[in-house]
Amino acid sequence: YLKWESLTRSEALYFLSKSPSVISNFIFKEQHFGGARLSPSVMDFDLAQKARLEYVQNMVESDYILCVRGSANFCFRLYETLSCGRIPIFIDTDRVLPYDFAVDWKKYCIWIDERELPLIAEKVLEFHENISPQDFINLQYECRNFWQQWVSPEGFFANLYRHFQIES
Repeated sequence: YLKWESLTRSEALYFLSKSPSVISNFIFKEQHFGGARLSPSVMDFDLAQKARLEYVQNMVESDYILCVRGSANFCFRLYETLSCGRIPIFIDTDRVLPYDFAVDWKKYCIWIDERELPLIAEKVLEFHENISPQDFINLQYECRNFWQQWVSPEGFFANLYRHFQIES
């Protein structure tokens, strides 16, 4: 379903899948959401459930998850990745992230500027080679905790007051 994907996502997938240094387990589909959306108003719920299960299973079985904007400058996959305790490979397309005034998002991601896409595989490899096995596990726990405390529905609304605090 690459025709539905953004050019940035397609380029990132291309550079990662062509690199001999990175083992990827991308699932490429002919159609978006496994063909479950039959029309704008009709969904095959059996196909949708199968596609979603495959998507989540793939995420859980991966160490790093590519998080690139979709058709808008937004990526729900980023929040799903954090909720699974996985490390996002975040492609920065000048997005505004929740609580970016209070949280250092780069602490929880491999942060790649969109202009650095040709170097994405090298940057992922460099990150992975420079983190100890224990620090890797700790970062996965930190990603999950970050999601719980800041961007899960409960965490987001528990921190919403921060937007209204008056600085002195």
